[in-house]
Amino acid sequence: MGMESIDRCSTKRTADLLKKLRDRGSNDRSGEWFRREMFPEIGKLYPKEPVILRRARAFDAMLKAMTNLQNSATTRSYSIEEGELIVGNIPLGSVGLGKEFPRYMTVVERRLASITSRDEESMFGHNSPDYDRVLQKGLKGIISFSQERLGSLEIDLTHRLGPVDGLRKKKDFYQAVIICCNAVIDYAHSFSKLAMQMAGEENNPKRKAELHRLSEICHKVPEHPADTFHEALQSIWFIHLALHSTLDLVSLGRLDQVLQYYYEESLRQGQITREEAVELLECFLIKGAGRLNMTTAFLMKQDHLDFGTGLGTSPVFLDQVASANNFLQNIVLGGQTRQGGDATNECSHMILEASGNVGVPTPTIVVRLHAASPESFLAKAADTLKRGGGRPANPLQ
Repeated sequence: MGMESIDRCSTKRTADLLKKLRDRGSNDRSGEWFRREMFPEIGKLYPKEPVILRRARAFDAMLKAMTNLQNSATTRSYSIEEGELIVGNIPLGSVGLGKEFPRYMTVVERRLASITSRDEESMFGHNSPDYDRVLQKGLKGIISFSQERLGSLEIDLTHRLGPVDGLRKKKDFYQAVIICCNAVIDYAHSFSKLAMQMAGEENNPKRKAELHRLSEICHKVPEHPADTFHEALQSIWFIHLALHSTLDLVSLGRLDQVLQYYYEESLRQGQITREEAVELLECFLIKGAGRLNMTTAFLMKQDHLDFGTGLGTSPVFLDQVASANNFLQNIVLGGQTRQGGDATNECSHMILEASGNVGVPTPTIVVRLHAASPESFLAKAADTLKRGGGRPANPLQ
């Protein structure tokens, strides 16, 4: 990612953000890592609770630690860069280097887990969240659904014939969902407050207006449904960020399919232009690359991984240099609909364009092709591949 990438960004804003990303990744970032003392010991505070509830409480504790001003003095987790239009920062960590996360298992549980080459920091992946549900219902809608299910389960648990097997585990699951959803809402509201504070101190009228708008967006999503393209992107980022910050290194999935409706609506209502949408996508991709290490000089200082357990495998020597920037955050474009038709849309083209403009190696862009893929989409993919240094990947569907 050299100067040529910065020169081809669609706007000066994204060129400046990309340069900051490159400069940060080329220096020693070991001081940005979270430390154990920044978290409560969930396993000690709630030793009698089921593991799933303690895991949810650790999720909440992590997001609270990320928006703690004292922690952020070193971790940079609670800050908004000049010019950013997508906000929220994932702490350092990857498949190759591990992550820091609140301890939620008891000593005995950790000892038992070690036999399987796993521990409470073993990472997950190979899934994509249901962003459509989040954008359409909001986390508040998911909380309401979970509360309704808890009410029904409570009736079954107190039945005079006795509870049915498995009901308590279902109850624990829905309680954990509520804890995690509320944690993400609180996190977003923290950034709403930060954006509003920064707006009050900003002298540039244009940036002041942007910060006010960011504050409104963060107060709205992901708690409530998204209505605009910008709201949809920010809501998706908050969910992705929350999962990647809490050991779930999951993919972003078929973002073109998820975003197309919001792009069309924002375009129809005159809320956005195509050029502005591409800039937002560039901001999104740059934000996704925020953890990049551009040098191997400091990798050993940043090693937070007990070899093997991070992937849930038998202990092996893991090549940190090869996997240090592996974040598993794939974006899939194109392909087919459930009915077998072509799924390519304008967002497919714009995400490819934004990827070619910024040239970051993550999130990974994957293009699905089939016999009826449009020639224009193949041409756009080829152009992006030529400009992007190996992206997009190209599995046939």
